Amino acid sequence: MPWIYVWLGISFAAMIVELITCNMFAIWVMASGLVALVLASCSVAWYIQLIVFAVLTAVLILLVRRWINAGLKKLADKKKAKEEISEDKQEDNIEQ
Repeated sequence: MPWIYVWLGISFAAMIVELITCNMFAIWVMASGLVALVLASCSVAWYIQLIVFAVLTAVLILLVRRWINAGLKKLADKKKAKEEISEDKQEDNIEQ
């Protein structure tokens, strides 16, 4: 039962850090903590919980974070391009 509280604490702390920083890092720790929480509530051994938490966190940070950040960068670039087009149209309307 105490491991449930450990994983709740880790997940909550990671959520707070992610809300403060918004760098798409702590969210993966939070997700892994929630998976470990489910394992703890199913009475899985503590060392299995730790292994799953560590491996899942590493996989999510190394693989998924890079993919998500690339997608967010593309969205930001598209938004910036649309804003530039909109500004150009406004300047053209002012000149006419």
